[in-house]
Amino acid sequence: MNLTEYSLTLPALPEYIVPRTNWITWIHDRFTPERQAIVIQAPDGAGKTTLLAQFAHHYSAHCFSFFVKPDQYVSTPKLFFQELCMQMAVALRGEEVRLPDNFDDLKKLFADSYHDLELRYKKM
Repeated sequence: MNLTEYSLTLPALPEYIVPRTNWITWIHDRFTPERQAIVIQAPDGAGKTTLLAQFAHHYSAHCFSFFVKPDQYVSTPKLFFQELCMQMAVALRGEEVRLPDNFDDLKKLFADSYHDLELRYKKM
């Protein structure tokens, strides 16, 4: 399963790209049950977005992604929940689902899906 196929905000990688396997592995190894979020900070143009897109592709079966854009019409809370709910549905059920139009229902679906993922991966 390739969850990047369900991320509308995932930036396209350039045709020629420097592989950053060491950085991707380093980021992956920083995640622990106690550390579930990591901040990547660097100057504009340093390659943060490209690095994280590479990370999402490298771990495409296990990585949910949403890339914030400067456009207020693309980076909305509703789109955030839609993208992540679809990615979680594919990870949990192996197929796309019809997402609710109502924002409150979407937030509930997000919370339920997150809970289901927690239960599934705690058993592993």
